[in-house]
Amino acid sequence: MLPGEKVAATMSPDGESKTASVTVVKGARLSATAKATGGSRVTPVLALADPSGTPEDLGGQGVAKGARASFSVRDLDATGAWLVSVSTPPGRGGAFELSVKAKQPSSVKLAGEGADLAFDAVDGAVAALSVSMEERGAAAPEVVLRAPSGAALGFPAGAGGRTRVSAMLDETGTWTVETPGSAGRARVAGKLAWPKPRKLEWRDAEALPRIASYSPTGSANDTALDMYFSGAAFSTQQVVLVTEGASTRKTAPVAALTPGGARASLDLSGLPAGTYRIRVVTPAGNTATADAPFVVSNRAPAFLSYRPADPPWAPDTALVIDGAGFDPACEISMKRLADDASVPISVTSRTGHGRLDVEIDPLPYQVGPCEIRAADPGGPQSPVPLRLDILGLEAPPADVWSLIGNNTEINATYPRRTAWDTSRSRICLSVRVGPGSVRWMLVDPVTLQPGASVTVTGGTTLRHTDPRVAYHPLDDTYAFSWYVTGDPSGRQEARVRIVRASDLGTVADLQMDSYGRIFEIDCAADTAAGGWLCVWHRWDGNSASNAYLMARRISAAGVPDAGGAKEIHSAPYGLAAYPAIVEAAADRFIVAHLGVNDNFDAWAIRRIVLIGSGGILYPSAETATSPTWSSAFQPEMVRNPETGDILLAFTIEEALTYHPVVQRLTGVGWTGTPIFTVDADGAQPVGFIDSLAWNRARGEYVIATTAGWGEVIIRRMGTDGRIKSAPVLEAYDGIWGVLWSGPDAGDLGFVRLWDGVQDRQYAYGNTVWIRASRIW
Repeated sequence: MLPGEKVAATMSPDGESKTASVTVVKGARLSATAKATGGSRVTPVLALADPSGTPEDLGGQGVAKGARASFSVRDLDATGAWLVSVSTPPGRGGAFELSVKAKQPSSVKLAGEGADLAFDAVDGAVAALSVSMEERGAAAPEVVLRAPSGAALGFPAGAGGRTRVSAMLDETGTWTVETPGSAGRARVAGKLAWPKPRKLEWRDAEALPRIASYSPTGSANDTALDMYFSGAAFSTQQVVLVTEGASTRKTAPVAALTPGGARASLDLSGLPAGTYRIRVVTPAGNTATADAPFVVSNRAPAFLSYRPADPPWAPDTALVIDGAGFDPACEISMKRLADDASVPISVTSRTGHGRLDVEIDPLPYQVGPCEIRAADPGGPQSPVPLRLDILGLEAPPADVWSLIGNNTEINATYPRRTAWDTSRSRICLSVRVGPGSVRWMLVDPVTLQPGASVTVTGGTTLRHTDPRVAYHPLDDTYAFSWYVTGDPSGRQEARVRIVRASDLGTVADLQMDSYGRIFEIDCAADTAAGGWLCVWHRWDGNSASNAYLMARRISAAGVPDAGGAKEIHSAPYGLAAYPAIVEAAADRFIVAHLGVNDNFDAWAIRRIVLIGSGGILYPSAETATSPTWSSAFQPEMVRNPETGDILLAFTIEEALTYHPVVQRLTGVGWTGTPIFTVDADGAQPVGFIDSLAWNRARGEYVIATTAGWGEVIIRRMGTDGRIKSAPVLEAYDGIWGVLWSGPDAGDLGFVRLWDGVQDRQYAYGNTVWIRASRIW
């Protein structure tokens, strides 16, 4: 229909909907009225859809008021055939009349060049235009009217500096005025005369569709696409066929009518590459065949996802790859990015074109970022490769220290902490050596060669234990901390030694506290103000008496704060144990420790927030507790430098079984989120938390745990504190896995205690080794 036209028709008594198209230009105001005629029972309801078939919101208009319905819509946003539908409910059939009107812009006034000289028109409109160049004194230009299809209407240059154009436009859409041979900006002014209304008659009849053209005329297989037809006599009762000879391979209904044609959605899943014909079939079985053949090619294989996300190194590691276009002949290859070396990979099974089950079999130490590509032989290749990491040892491990002794010495030997020297890119490792000594040693994280060391021995009676180490990047010093037992008087000591990182020379050797019982001392660098903040556990050993957590600041020169030690927490029955401290932000420190909940009826891990002087910002509060825990111990913490969150890890005993668990501390006061077991889903045997690290290269937390029978297991987790999927455990022979981590990619590794036998069992003997490994 054209604006100003009306048409009469009849609706079925069973209820019916009829649709007419009205061709108008963008910016028009369109109104329509439908009314029952001749005493019919039609109760008309109007609807409007844009040229793409998308319904318009009429804002409550178009609803029947008795035997009449109407709407008026301003500023239509597209040029083309707008679809006006009239419907009536069952029992309301009969005659009706539909009329449409439009007020649409007919004045053309343009200035500029190229895309600026464009206007919208409909098929049958007459354009009367005057075209001139803006430059003073410029000659009249030659003019070309470019149709929406690209067809051109040419007009020779006029006189008097102007070229006058008069043409009937035979396409609907955007027309462009061009001035070939003239440079600079042009001006266009004139009028558009819209087609005159006609006398119409509504016809409902099956007509054989006329396919003038269709697109696309080719596609990759295993895709879903919208096919567009231009021509006449299409309807949504027709079906599109993809045929090969006399066989029909694919079908799809005509989904919608479009301006001058129709649209169908085709699913080409499983359609082999080849040449096909496109046909449109009517309900009565009449067929129209498109002239152009439809060519299907093998699509380029494409990756969507894979699992597990980061496979640990292991022979015959299984991966599941989801994507599309994995044809039977599709070939898979894999390379490591660091050296472009091939990684063996093979396809074990396929599911349709969208899933591959593969196995990778990397060579020893062939870990790190890799790419997987898929390609058809002699055909397309996946445009974007699949990138993944293989996790594990980057190089053979090295034994950096060993101890030959008796069972008492071997059983009391373990690595405890590492600290990364940012000035020299090396690590300092603390080790308890038998029952009587503690040792700190430098290790090169690249060559895994040991360097200088410091050992403190206790003679025949004193026992030095729980050695820890921290590095201060501002002061370029280490803090060595440990506690001493075995004094004949029964008193114990908390010790701290401040050491120059450059040569391990002593800056200060401090006895922080001497009391009936001293257990566990830990230090954290104050990187905002310099110096150290130390915390320790004090108790007199009487089961009915209080235990205390103490804190004291040490200056960069190794001088303790003149105010003395501060009591930061107390609890009865000795329940203030295993303190660990980490710098959480400028002038903010988190202390985690073992205690009981606020009701004194269950074990709990508690936290305290201190300022740099040792003063309490937030007092001790439970962060994780459970009535099912029979004990909990050895909290460890690491800071996420990207978010400021703290990951807290500790070990719980539940039903006579030990479990490593983690919790993320975040927000104001670093409150705790729910805890997660590191052995989630049974992927890891039960065991103990050993250490934590932040891996800057991959933006993840790394946790080392010891399984009960002699394996160090490395687990990775995201910033949300949830364990990443690992169907194959990243596990290594030994116990006490102590991680190190530096600021750059590749600065990640760990040490472990090893009995010398590669059997995933730890047996106490006469010799023990500390084995270092770089990991990705």
